[in-house]
Amino acid sequence: MSGGTTQHLLSSEDKVRQLVDALTVQNAAMVALVQATQTEQAHLLAYEIKELAHATNLRAEALEAVGRCNETTSTAFEAARAGDVSVTALAKRLGHTQLAVQASTLRALAEALSELNALTLVHAKRSSQTARAYASLLTRDVGGGGRVPSAYNRSGRATNAAPAPASIVIRSL
Repeated sequence: MSGGTTQHLLSSEDKVRQLVDALTVQNAAMVALVQATQTEQAHLLAYEIKELAHATNLRAEALEAVGRCNETTSTAFEAARAGDVSVTALAKRLGHTQLAVQASTLRALAEALSELNALTLVHAKRSSQTARAYASLLTRDVGGGGRVPSAYNRSGRATNAAPAPASIVIRSL
């Protein structure tokens, strides 16, 4: 039997059970991704470069695992949905508490990850600005023999702007 035929022969309850199982696995993958992102952020804040690189690789692996789980969950939802447009709507229609809990857990994890990513981006930008300002101070102190640009645009390219003041100023992002 092909996968499609087997899927067609499953009862509605079996399809919902497969969806709950897929969401459970996806939630575990999301927890791992959130934890990897938190670790990555901690190493970023501590300027631990080797640890940051390792944490970034672990986060990329966790992100790939979440992608694979998304595909499985999507397939399971398509099989179980019976016209519903979301897992939450399906859970509400069926009165399936476990499905509703898994769906709301996934939603909460996705929101937490989004906030964590936004915060990590702010810290990364600040770290970059600090490193550039410090490098500018160092080259100015050595007499400017190497002619290192003192200003950069948003994409990180050197500009011809006037030299920055002799102190490090970190703006709030």
